[in-house]
Amino acid sequence: MPPFGRFDVEVTARTLVRASDPPRGFPAVLPVSNLDMILGSFNISLIVMYPKPEAGFAAVAAAVRAALPAFLSRFFPFAGRVVVDAVTGIPEVACNNAGAELVVADAGVALADVDFADADRSFGAIQLPYEQGVALSLQLVRFKCGGFSMSWGTNHLLVDGHGLTSLPNAWAELLRTGGLSKKKPLGATLHRLLSKLYSASMDDASSTTYAPYTWTEHS
Repeated sequence: MPPFGRFDVEVTARTLVRASDPPRGFPAVLPVSNLDMILGSFNISLIVMYPKPEAGFAAVAAAVRAALPAFLSRFFPFAGRVVVDAVTGIPEVACNNAGAELVVADAGVALADVDFADADRSFGAIQLPYEQGVALSLQLVRFKCGGFSMSWGTNHLLVDGHGLTSLPNAWAELLRTGGLSKKKPLGATLHRLLSKLYSASMDDASSTTYAPYTWTEHS
């Protein structure tokens, strides 16, 4: 059978999941580094494909729902929201435990029938849109063959490409072992680093206004 040029993905559930044990003393607002502000605020995603699990997709979805609150407790900024300071116009992360988005959906095709050579029609359909302020949209899409995808959608202000790839690795470790090997949560390290960068930028009065970089095309 030739690969499908287009296919539909139907959302069956969309819920907010909050951290079960928010870290004490965590800052209410996490500043964003100068380097991240150069490109500004935009959504990025990582899609991981899995074969049909022996336990079935329902068991996978249940395991994700059960483990996500603990995961967010260790990666607490991803339970918040990307907001903009009303005075400076500078984006920042509100660590308010508003909740990460958990999406469950069905695709009406088998993985073998998807033309992954056409990224826009394959990955573009699998990655479902989410609001730009959402710090994490974790999306499970079940395929007709029983395989599924897990999409990690977030904002570039929180992680770069390398940081994004570390999330599913940490997630897999949490599900396998019930814990994470790193003693300190990612958020604590981020806060120390970003606070230094943010404080340094505020020493310059010109940093009180913010305008993201804009691309220009040259003929």
